[in-house]
Amino acid sequence: CDPVSVTGVKKDFVLGRFLGLYLAEGWIERSAAKEGQRRIVFAFNDDEAPYFDFIVKTAVERFGIPADRVIKYTLPGQAGFKVHITSDRLADLAECCFYPDSGGRRAPDKTLRRMVLRAPREFLHGLTVGWWEGDGNWHSRQGRGDRIGFSTSSKELAIAGRSLVHSFGIDTSMQVRPGGEGVIQGRRVNLHEMYIPYVIGGASAQQRANALLRDYIDPGSIPCWRPVE
Repeated sequence: CDPVSVTGVKKDFVLGRFLGLYLAEGWIERSAAKEGQRRIVFAFNDDEAPYFDFIVKTAVERFGIPADRVIKYTLPGQAGFKVHITSDRLADLAECCFYPDSGGRRAPDKTLRRMVLRAPREFLHGLTVGWWEGDGNWHSRQGRGDRIGFSTSSKELAIAGRSLVHSFGIDTSMQVRPGGEGVIQGRRVNLHEMYIPYVIGGASAQQRANALLRDYIDPGSIPCWRPVE
């Protein structure tokens, strides 16, 4: 049976952060069991281990899911780790939040549905933080200040994400990086075209972005954000 035991969940910062991490690092797949129940999956680097504790805590406290139903595992030959929760109800939640009614369920298909953008501000704050924790970047530009941004293979998500960040008074521009062949976790893969919204507006805008994204969570509870030179 489905492990989700609640009939409703509050749209607050914690739920937003949980779904933001899914938006950045997650996907839906079917389990190998005979019933083929769907599950949501997260993929993390080794230095992102604290996110597992957050996912377990949120699953237990917000969805009533037993902790032993949140599975952490690694795959031979791949760095990092994955987390999955087998639940059609969580898969339904991800689908109604981040995918179009018709079409694919891959990373380039992700977007922010209207129901998400109309959610309470506290939830949207958490969503922005979780998305940035997974797909964000912080570039140190020698003598020109930091550049804070997001990376996504979905054009629709990049556009919707810019609107989301703008709702917090932060303006962005966007860089498009062509796709091609590359290496991820030791595997040679074909990379999608990437869309990279980034904060503009000088030092004051960067400070607002820091206050929204980096300064809200206790730095001891998550991996250190290191600037990319």
